Amino acid sequence: MWTPRRLSGPSYGEVRVNASRLYRLDHSAYMTWLAAFYDPDRHAALTFTREHLAALVRRTIGAHRPFREVDRLLASGLLAELRPDQPWEFLRRYQMFPAADGQGNRPDDLDSFVIGRAGLPGLITDWHVYTIWSTSGTSRNLAEALTHHARDQGLTGNRFERTTAAVASAIPAMVSTRCAYLQDTYHWLPGTAV
Repeated sequence: MWTPRRLSGPSYGEVRVNASRLYRLDHSAYMTWLAAFYDPDRHAALTFTREHLAALVRRTIGAHRPFREVDRLLASGLLAELRPDQPWEFLRRYQMFPAADGQGNRPDDLDSFVIGRAGLPGLITDWHVYTIWSTSGTSRNLAEALTHHARDQGLTGNRFERTTAAVASAIPAMVSTRCAYLQDTYHWLPGTAV
């Protein structure tokens, strides 16, 4: 291992999607991809939009065509766009895997469950969101995970709709804090440069 004395910045970045897909992104595309994880609070508030990402990339790295970069990353499956008011297409398309530690609940708040890294809390969720986060990787996609959970818990009607909305709304914060990652089940082709 060595540490370079001077690092001018990488000319490209690599993003591994699964065991068979590795994307080698040019500097602009890689920085755009990294910027998509920025500002977890805005992700949690569901206000981190395509327009916000493009403006952020234009401002921080001087991208000349930020919407082009965002569109390319979306088309490749490296970025995902969720409409919380219409989540089912997203839930059918993506599988989610936990990438942090389930830290359980606290004795003083039995209804809130903590997800974090290295013993530090990152997110506090309700039990349904926590359960989907911890088990969804065993299902073909998030829709299947949510449907199984609803069946097991007897969630129907409004309770099922509220749980679906809570899970969908929590996904951006889980991914932006790197407490979870998504696998695009529609993109199974070998990785290519974007």
